[in-house]
Amino acid sequence: MWLLRVSLRRPITVMVAVLAVALAAYLALRRMPADIFPNLGSPTVYVAQPYGGMDPSQMEGFITYYYEYHFLYITGIDHVESKSIQGAALMRLVFHPGTDMSQAMAETMGYVTRARAFMPPGTPFQRIIPSMRSPSPYPISQTNWFIPLLRSTFLLLSFVSEVKVFIVSRLLL
Repeated sequence: MWLLRVSLRRPITVMVAVLAVALAAYLALRRMPADIFPNLGSPTVYVAQPYGGMDPSQMEGFITYYYEYHFLYITGIDHVESKSIQGAALMRLVFHPGTDMSQAMAETMGYVTRARAFMPPGTPFQRIIPSMRSPSPYPISQTNWFIPLLRSTFLLLSFVSEVKVFIVSRLLL
């Protein structure tokens, strides 16, 4: 109620305040950088390797070790993180900012093929998933194509019966 009284008593002051806020908002929007390809973090590639029947220590010794060894030779790689669980090995390859991700994906595929030569016979095919948080040649709205790939990857694991993907935010995926 007090806001209504002040605006009726001093209409010119209220109009000047509204115009000042509008001008400040306009100037802020003009100076704010806008980019259709925002830099959302370090470029990242995920590699998921299912292998049913192996415990985490076996996955580490027979599968993850060979991948980590070969991934160190990829151009522009910063570090490799891995997690071995029952029947699966999940690896996260983090690249330096500014790395050409097309070349990095090609090299990753080549080194994955090379590492598979050292693995036990019957090793199923892996999944290589580029991160949506990495700088990509596609706008964020066009990168939801990998959700079916992610779902099929986890359905290959022997202990997963159903995969539900919940989209919390476009920037988080």
